[in-house]
Amino acid sequence: MAACPDPKCPAQYEPSPDQQFCVECGTLIPGVASSGEQPDAPSDVLNAPDPPAPTTPLRATTERLPAQPSSTSRTNIVGGDHAIAGGQVTVIQYHGTEGPAERWCAVGNESLQPGVGSYRCPECDRNPVCADHYAPDRGRCAECVNKSDELISTLNDPDIVIDPMGQVVAKSKVRAEGDTLVSDDGERVATIKPNIWYAAAKQWHEIKPRLLSRERQAVTSMYPGMTIGRTSKGSIFWTGTLTTSTGNSYDVRIQYPPNFPYIPPRAYVVNPKIKESRHIYKDGHLCLFHKDDKVWQNQTTAATVVSWTALWLHCYEVWVETGEWPRRERDQVVVQTAY
Repeated sequence: MAACPDPKCPAQYEPSPDQQFCVECGTLIPGVASSGEQPDAPSDVLNAPDPPAPTTPLRATTERLPAQPSSTSRTNIVGGDHAIAGGQVTVIQYHGTEGPAERWCAVGNESLQPGVGSYRCPECDRNPVCADHYAPDRGRCAECVNKSDELISTLNDPDIVIDPMGQVVAKSKVRAEGDTLVSDDGERVATIKPNIWYAAAKQWHEIKPRLLSRERQAVTSMYPGMTIGRTSKGSIFWTGTLTTSTGNSYDVRIQYPPNFPYIPPRAYVVNPKIKESRHIYKDGHLCLFHKDDKVWQNQTTAATVVSWTALWLHCYEVWVETGEWPRRERDQVVVQTAY
């Protein structure tokens, strides 16, 4: 037995003067010659011109040719890829430079069917991502959603750990070395005790109802004429009337900040308004103490602020009459208000 001269062709044959071409691929068998006769070579194999350069868009078509008799060579299709199977030739002719590229999901690695839509994750830039691995409601791929959920779970843990790069680390991924906490790679980390964020969206009295009860009791027991109110944004305030020794009455408002008791309430004289004075801010709230005095503590209540406001009004009336402010002063600046 002899093998076909084409190394890519697996055909074998018995050497014979009548066997001039490989029956599988049509390759000329060297060293075989008949008595002066020209070999009956397939003209479309030997004389076919080079195919012209493709000019049309990429498009695939499939054609199956009828089976050739086993005693004759099969037709070799020029100008396209071909695959020979049994007694037929399957021709895949591409009118372009390449065939259609196979696409794979960048998250799940499964094959994407032609014509099926896909997504690009704006966070990690994975593309394409199939519909099964993309969360339209979250606008991200499944892997990014999982990472986000893990971070949220870690942030909700009362004990938070921060590494030297400022990243949040799960407490399960740190260990103690003596009195120091370190990460898995030996880096020192910082721990943060449980804390509460304060913002206007969620007021202090909604988070700490006991503190509100304490404030109610402290103010109403000392100043029963004061009433509590609430703004449209949920802030709490007290209003009432204070009377000085001269018999003058002033309507006052004590406004709680969102992060009370770490910041003291502000006191305003709403009627009659103070047009100018010492120890007042332009927006109308009273300067009741200097920060260096450290008279405000987290345990101080709004009842104390009402008392400071009454004292301020007495001093204000003396200043209006004499031009001198009773008690100690750190400055003598006169402020024109605009509230």
